[in-house]
Amino acid sequence: MIRHARPADYAAIRAVNLAAFPEAAEADLVERLRGDGDVVFEMVAEAPGEVVGHILFSRLWADSADLYVALAPMAVRPEHQRRGLGSALVRG
Repeated sequence: MIRHARPADYAAIRAVNLAAFPEAAEADLVERLRGDGDVVFEMVAEAPGEVVGHILFSRLWADSADLYVALAPMAVRPEHQRRGLGSALVRG
């Protein structure tokens, strides 16, 4: 199931990013973007009772009054990769 992320998911989202990437940079980025108020929206992929994937879209600052959005990061727990969850998150 793909759904909007909730504050109760934040620890699980950090765990997904830590599992999916070799360093904590992406997990730290998610928290920094939230702290800066730059998250436009974020979603999770949920297996029964467990967050197994995450995607975040954040404000991209430009010399313009227009709103631009960047996708980063997107993560899926390694044991759930290659099953289409990342693609499902992108499609929302």
